[in-house]
Amino acid sequence: MTELIKSSVSMKQLRADTLANWRADGNDEGTVSYSISKGGKVGALEKLVLTDIPAIATGDPDHLGEAFVGSYSLDYSVKGQDPDGSLVVEYTLNNKTSNESFLHFVGYYDWLKKTNREHGVFSTIGQQMTWTERIPAAGK
Repeated sequence: MTELIKSSVSMKQLRADTLANWRADGNDEGTVSYSISKGGKVGALEKLVLTDIPAIATGDPDHLGEAFVGSYSLDYSVKGQDPDGSLVVEYTLNNKTSNESFLHFVGYYDWLKKTNREHGVFSTIGQQMTWTERIPAAGK
């Protein structure tokens, strides 16, 4: 799953966001996020129908990780900078997959929280992925 997230379309933007944040404030640590609902309920439904389901059906590596993980945030830590300006960044994705999250295609409603379970079949599952990569300097 880590490789699918690393190769996803959303990660391209999150790398750019990481670089922009680091250049703007100089902080070595921060958080960047990808949201499937940034376009509202209609946008989330469009993404489900036009991107996620086709990615699952075809194994599309550009969108498959997003289709399974959904919205996510990445904590990042800049570990260093190469002489060419590239950043060495460690990313950590913490994600919980719950029934509420699984059923997001109907919208986000308070009643969906009641479908979540802490234990047993269909209980909430936690995922953590950590990796280190280089973000090339702009234009490289």
